Amino acid sequence: GIVDSLLGFKVYEANSSYEFVAVQDDLYDSTQLVHEVFGKQAPNEQYFYKVSVVNEAGEGPLSEASLGRLTTPSAPIVTLTTAAPSQHTIYLSWEGHYGWSGDYNLITGIHVYIGESENGTYADHGDLFSQFATGSHVDGLKSNTIYYFRIAYENSGGISELSSPSIFDPATSVTLPGNMTV
Repeated sequence: GIVDSLLGFKVYEANSSYEFVAVQDDLYDSTQLVHEVFGKQAPNEQYFYKVSVVNEAGEGPLSEASLGRLTTPSAPIVTLTTAAPSQHTIYLSWEGHYGWSGDYNLITGIHVYIGESENGTYADHGDLFSQFATGSHVDGLKSNTIYYFRIAYENSGGISELSSPSIFDPATSVTLPGNMTV
C-alpha cells in the first residue's frame, strides 16, 4: 500500500503573495516535519502550509491549506511522589506531551521551579529538561521545610504559565493537595 512505499513528505509554505512554495527540495520524514518545519516558526505569526505524500509512484496531491500559529504552551499538569520522606528526595512528574502542547506548540524544554511558600518566589531548579521528559528526582530537601513545586513548558513562543503548585512536606506521610502522595 501507500504506507509501505512512503518515501517522505514535501512541505509547501505560503509566501507573501499566498503562493505555496516548497520549503526545500529534499523530503521530510515525520520527525523532521515536526521539528524542522513547525518547530521553527516565529511566535504568534501565522503560517499557511500544504503537505504532500511522496511514494515510489511519485508525489500525491497537496493537502488543504492549514493555518498554524505558534503560541506559548499551556501550563502542565503536575504530580509528586516521594522516594522516602527520610531521604529528603521526591520524584516530581508531569504530564507528558511528547514534545507537543496543543496545535503547533512544539515544546522545546521543561522548567522545574521550587519555592518555600505557595505565593512566594520560585527559583528555577537549574536544569532545562528535554521536551520528552516526564519527571525528575529532586534531592537535598531540608528537614522541617515545606516545598512548593511548579512546572513550565518552553517553546520558541516563550515560557508557559506555571502549573498549579504541588506541595511536599518531608515531615508528613499523608496525601496532600496537588496530587502528591507521601
